[in-house]
Amino acid sequence: MLLHAATVPPPLSPIIVVPGLGGSVLEAKLDGAPPFRDCETSSDWFTLWASLTQGLTRYACFDRNMELVLDNTTGLVRNATGVSMRPRDFGGTGGIEYSNAGAGGEPHIAYMHALVSALENVGYVAGVSLRAATSDFRGVGLPQILAEQYARLRQLIEDTVALNGGRQVHLLSHSLGGPYTTLFLAEAEAAWKSRYVRSFISLSAPIMGTAVALEGVISGPMYDWIPQFLPELLVPSIRTFPSIAWMFPRAHEDANVWGENFTFVSTPSHNYSLGGLRSLVDALNATVISHSWDAVEQRTARSASDPGVPVLCVYANDTRTDLSIRVPDDTFASKGVRTSSTMGDGTVNLPSLEACSRWAQVAVRPVRFGGSLAAHTEIARSPEVIKMIIDWATATEATTELVETGQRK
Repeated sequence: MLLHAATVPPPLSPIIVVPGLGGSVLEAKLDGAPPFRDCETSSDWFTLWASLTQGLTRYACFDRNMELVLDNTTGLVRNATGVSMRPRDFGGTGGIEYSNAGAGGEPHIAYMHALVSALENVGYVAGVSLRAATSDFRGVGLPQILAEQYARLRQLIEDTVALNGGRQVHLLSHSLGGPYTTLFLAEAEAAWKSRYVRSFISLSAPIMGTAVALEGVISGPMYDWIPQFLPELLVPSIRTFPSIAWMFPRAHEDANVWGENFTFVSTPSHNYSLGGLRSLVDALNATVISHSWDAVEQRTARSASDPGVPVLCVYANDTRTDLSIRVPDDTFASKGVRTSSTMGDGTVNLPSLEACSRWAQVAVRPVRFGGSLAAHTEIARSPEVIKMIIDWATATEATTELVETGQRK
């Protein structure tokens, strides 16, 4: 019997996906909701976000159930009365593959299904070595929300390392999941990161925010091929999400890519620059965001800081992305008109995307999408980017073991 050394694939380092604003399926349950039109007052759990049926044919009820409200007794932001909300399949992948997972009878809206499938094809196992930290993204940025979610994320990371033989995890984020993960890592102890985190893979991260978030809260994001009434339907709900304030353009303690006096939004009587964005929120009568402004700003101040681990930073950089708009009236009753733009991914401006290049252990990978306004979300299903992720996540030293060859006697 002869023995020879054969190269075998090393065990895979697990991956935990951290989706961004709107990237987690949200399920709602009604229990004693106040009567409103023909809306249900009680129900079992059902897919609310992003169900086409709920959003388009049950719009008034959808808006009532999605909004966050200010509790005048406690001063805290909470769900609407009688509404409970949870992210779908925390720790699995069932809440990130399709944006409307669980909404029976609807056409699937793919989000990360292609990425999950590709990772499974190279040996990852959903729920074991491939997991997701789904979250209720509406209140992300509020101190009490982040405290709860970061505790769950930390536990998920530790559990996943234990489940995979002690191998460190790669944290893979998309969109607002980037600053969310950056802040988590910037605040984590160096010894803990060394024990549990192998790297951070960041897709389309608005490290310094994005001007397009201002459009979102004013009239919904503008896309050339989508009728504007569709994104406009989300505006009333968006104006109650403190998380959108985390997406606004911002300065960091050692960097300002925007300029203090640049006008992002203009009306006949006001110009709103970086220092005036809270005034813009007040003008929009977005009371929940206004109430939460200082707390979100202070809590997320380090979300552009160096995360202190190896980083793969990937983003599209070849799409004209709105930087400023002009609104023809001071009541914001009309759609804004773009007045300037930068390159970027259609949702996040390039100066914000490339801010990751300031970090110490970073590999920056700009990619091209031919000017697609959907590049921000399409990046998660781009074959080029998926290959990049797989190559990065599996780039470890191969191990060898002795195998038998020949015939036993």
